[in-house]
Amino acid sequence: MNILITGCSRGIGLKILELLLKNNKVKCIFALSSNVKRLPKHKAIIPIEVDFTKDIWFDNVLDIIKDEAIHCLINNAGYLFNGITGMIPKDEIDKMFLINYQYS
Repeated sequence: MNILITGCSRGIGLKILELLLKNNKVKCIFALSSNVKRLPKHKAIIPIEVDFTKDIWFDNVLDIIKDEAIHCLINNAGYLFNGITGMIPKDEIDKMFLINYQYS
């Protein structure tokens, strides 16, 4: 089974990734992250560094996956800007909507 998971370099996504690695049915995990250096090293993991704020991210992922079948998709990527409501810059609000809503 081939799996594609986003947002898997920390938190819940990392825990899901670690659980998937224990399953002997998993052949390949395409692990999308903005920081692939945080991903565990494992023969089943194909790390793919992505920047969801750039339109080209999807084409880059397809170039790596090529014709591999994806049997399971786990959308876990998210973005949060910590700040006082009403004082968060518009570009940060736009980035949150782009990553958390449009690409999910």
